[in-house]
Amino acid sequence: MDQDMWSSLLKNVTCSECSSNSMQVITKSSFGLSNNLELTCGACGHSYGSTFSSNRSSLSKKFDVNNKFVRVFCRLVEGMLLLRHSR
Repeated sequence: MDQDMWSSLLKNVTCSECSSNSMQVITKSSFGLSNNLELTCGACGHSYGSTFSSNRSSLSKKFDVNNKFVRVFCRLVEGMLLLRHSR
């Protein structure tokens, strides 16, 4: 995750608890390619909530980004196998 991008976006956001301009986005945990991101104040530690960087499938509860990665990887392998067999 690009911390410089978040710093640039949040540099003028003031914490409602302590009035400082030290908001930050931290990664709480990772699930494959999906991250659980939390908005916090760097000065007082107040949390404004968290969310995942990818949606979840309503049926399987798997993260969309991980499913897409697996599908693309499988297609790449299929393509490589086709190329090898066509020689």
